[in-house]
Amino acid sequence: MKDFKIENWSLGSDAEMFLLDRETNEVINGKKFVKGSKDNPYNFDKSSPFWCTSLDGISAEFNIAPCTTSKEWNAAFEKCITYINSTLPPNLCTIHTPAVRVNPKELRTKEARNSGCTPSWSAYSLRENHPPDVSVTTLRTCCTHVHMKYKDMRFHEAAEWIKAMDLFLGVPSLIIEPMNERRMLYGTLGEMRFNSTVEYRVLSSFFSQSEELRTWVFNNTVNAINWINEGNRVSEEMHQSFEQAMATNDVDLVRMIIEENNIPMPSI
Repeated sequence: MKDFKIENWSLGSDAEMFLLDRETNEVINGKKFVKGSKDNPYNFDKSSPFWCTSLDGISAEFNIAPCTTSKEWNAAFEKCITYINSTLPPNLCTIHTPAVRVNPKELRTKEARNSGCTPSWSAYSLRENHPPDVSVTTLRTCCTHVHMKYKDMRFHEAAEWIKAMDLFLGVPSLIIEPMNERRMLYGTLGEMRFNSTVEYRVLSSFFSQSEELRTWVFNNTVNAINWINEGNRVSEEMHQSFEQAMATNDVDLVRMIIEENNIPMPSI
């Protein structure tokens, strides 16, 4: 592969949130309350086609307009989260819990049994991932996906950035995010999509809940871009240490990777 630069980039996101019934303290199916669908998202702000909501499974999903600064990024998330909550009845609210075991009665819709609309890929094997079969479990998960668009996008080059995102975001997330079941279904290291954008699919909805965490995601995404542009690449040895850390939940190894590579961490 020839050396390459990531230039003229902008960042976007699609993120999901569960809807919680405050009275029962249970996650509910959002089909009656979330505007838009995967095939026909609801454009709630006509100033940009990117301001959209849709039902994803049982969850509320939103898309933000492209950003180039952390200030824009945070404002975009707040705008979407505020909008969705403004459309809900008083007994409902959004939550950023990554994984929930849902009452089976909430999983009777076609959307609730659907595991996704587009295949994802592994940045390491460059092969298509097998989607999980959510029809056999009551476990449901929510994400914070990072999208990047840049000049002259190519799949193999984009995969190198996805690996760098594992270094700057995916591996550190193992000691930031509380233990949960999400990775039983989604969020393995190197998970990506490549179409009109490059999509990093590892992070959960935990990382969309606060300005501190969202800023960390944005800034370390930029750090990953700069790291790639300086000619750095994730080696096979680094990849093996990433996999070991994830497979065994080795906190000490995660901290060693962070310290050896001077990865900035959020102050939470």
